[in-house]
Amino acid sequence: MVRIQKAVIMAKFGKAEVREELLREKLERVRYHGPAKMGEFCAEFRVIETQIYDMVFRDRLRAFKKAVPGDLSMYLHDLDYMRRIWQ
Repeated sequence: MVRIQKAVIMAKFGKAEVREELLREKLERVRYHGPAKMGEFCAEFRVIETQIYDMVFRDRLRAFKKAVPGDLSMYLHDLDYMRRIWQ
């Protein structure tokens, strides 16, 4: 049974391009549930986005901003500042 599950997982995620595309889709499904849950949102986002090796900073920031409300997104426009704190 375990071997079958491992084979299914490897078939689905074994290829880097497919895996990264699935991770990008998963990243788009991360939802922000208000300021009280900001830590959980950031942690979940970070776990996924660190697994996407070819994702440039602008794409990471765009995905993050897309998940949060517009008024919060407005504060994230200073790219130099965001690049420093993201590191």
